[in-house]
Amino acid sequence: MAQLEYENTRIRSLKKDLLAPEFYDRLLQANTPEEMVNLFNETVYGSDVSAAVILDPGYRGIERGLKDNLSRTFAKVNHFFAPENRYLAEILLGRFDIWNVKAVIRGKHIGATAEEIMEAVLPAASLTEPLIRSLAEAVDIKGVIDLLVIWNFPYAKVLRDAYEEYRDTGKLLPVELAMDFEFYRRSLELLESRRKDLDASLLSEFLRQEIDFLNIMTAIRLNNEKVSSKEAERFFVPGGRKLSLKLFKEIVELPEIELIADRLVGTPYVKVAQEGLKRYFKTGYVSSFQRALEEFSVRQAAKLFLANPLSAALLIAFFYTKHNEVTNLRIIVRGKSVGMDEQEIREAMIVV
Repeated sequence: MAQLEYENTRIRSLKKDLLAPEFYDRLLQANTPEEMVNLFNETVYGSDVSAAVILDPGYRGIERGLKDNLSRTFAKVNHFFAPENRYLAEILLGRFDIWNVKAVIRGKHIGATAEEIMEAVLPAASLTEPLIRSLAEAVDIKGVIDLLVIWNFPYAKVLRDAYEEYRDTGKLLPVELAMDFEFYRRSLELLESRRKDLDASLLSEFLRQEIDFLNIMTAIRLNNEKVSSKEAERFFVPGGRKLSLKLFKEIVELPEIELIADRLVGTPYVKVAQEGLKRYFKTGYVSSFQRALEEFSVRQAAKLFLANPLSAALLIAFFYTKHNEVTNLRIIVRGKSVGMDEQEIREAMIVV
């Protein structure tokens, strides 16, 4: 196990700034942006939110301040890691680059404006806000990929290769999965090279669970599109913990998606699949099923706050919990800005 005493001391100091669930209740009672800003001034988000609303008053400014705080916090975490341990933080942060590029590409796919795309991203890794804005202002998806090639973005080549299929079919899945394949391949390869390090093994387990959840969601999407299991094989991301290619293909072939929980018997994902189905049938959105998987991951990560205080457990717990906290706060702010019912807002949150 790597010696992370200094790093974890710093993370414990940041953990103290995480909000108690009661703060969400107070924020939900705020009726104006000004009331929200006053509440945030009692927290670690105060300076970022106050600075942002000067430039962009109202709910949008508040949300901008929350994103600024997350970016600044994660950059701080990355920089106080010793060089020999920084790979742990860089892998966790690397996931944000993938998410942000996906958000830009999805936005371009549906014809969203640059400002609409910027509202969907969360700069927190190597792709800073100015860089992401440049991507959002590109003419089209090819323009986005061309910029990434110029910047030597690690996943630019696989995106360029996958773009040909998108150009011919108009389907985004091959482009999105191209980055996932490469990110998980590189990350697991690096962690495997350090397999004697218990911290690397711990992070590897979390990534393998993420791969399982990615494959579950991909199988559901392909099932909805009535893709054959043979064609679906190429979309399976290897390296997961419990979801085999055989099980992936079985989910793709399910005559009814409500049977997915039965197919997952024998894996740790039966209960979360049942919860996902419950949310899916209530809302009609596949994203509700995905939110249930995200909640499972966040709760698993939060438990690591109680694990070995000298291991990478604290780092993993903090990254997942801080990101979830900012997501919850953005859900409240966004919900308030559009007049969502309080119960709807609460149902969209993950409180641990």
